[in-house]
Amino acid sequence: MPPFDFSQVSNCAMICSAEIRLTTRPLRAQHHAKADNDHSWDATLAQPQRKNLIMKQIRRLTFIGMSFLALLTAVPSIKAETEDDLIAKFSSPDEGKVLSAMTHYKKLYRDSTKAFPVLKSLLTDSRQKVRERAAGMLGAMHADVNEQDVKAICALLKEPNVGANQEGLKSLRGLQGPAVAGAVPDILPCLKNSNSYVVRDACRTLAVLGNKDVIPLIEPLLNSPESKVKKDAQDAIAALRSKS
Repeated sequence: MPPFDFSQVSNCAMICSAEIRLTTRPLRAQHHAKADNDHSWDATLAQPQRKNLIMKQIRRLTFIGMSFLALLTAVPSIKAETEDDLIAKFSSPDEGKVLSAMTHYKKLYRDSTKAFPVLKSLLTDSRQKVRERAAGMLGAMHADVNEQDVKAICALLKEPNVGANQEGLKSLRGLQGPAVAGAVPDILPCLKNSNSYVVRDACRTLAVLGNKDVIPLIEPLLNSPESKVKKDAQDAIAALRSKS
């Protein structure tokens, strides 16, 4: 059963509120007319008509109230998903559920390290989107990784997919541990990628992981016709030169 959307209850409540206002408007109008003109209802509305109007409004309000109660009764017992619940969903065969759980986990438990072992195991998952998301999360959460993890993430740089290349580069510059510097040889070919976004991300990642030895390999980009590529190359070179 999909998660219940509480906005439906909110919408229903607003509709019921509007209906009640519309329903009681004739009665309120009669009341105000009585107060303003000091006339009884009988003076403006025949007794049978008044009775029929009241009964009609009662039936309408009863229907609205019962509908609202039925909606509330239909709400399943909902338990807030815990960290363990979300981590368990990472192993689902349903890619959509895995990606959704990852998104929620990143928002709710960004400072936790509990999911790192599972995320690292997903770096070699058969589903590319899952591999990308796992790498992205590990980078965003500054996970400490080993050589095997770095190798798995660097595999994204070789994918014929710009999104995968960028996700891998962004992940690498957020990771922790001495093994991350070993990714530099895999990053260098990205400087010659045909996509400028990949080239720019490569410059940014080398600025974090590289040393002065890679400056000559970045310098040709200072002549790039694309101003943004040139700017990222300049920034990377400046950052590398400032390193001891």
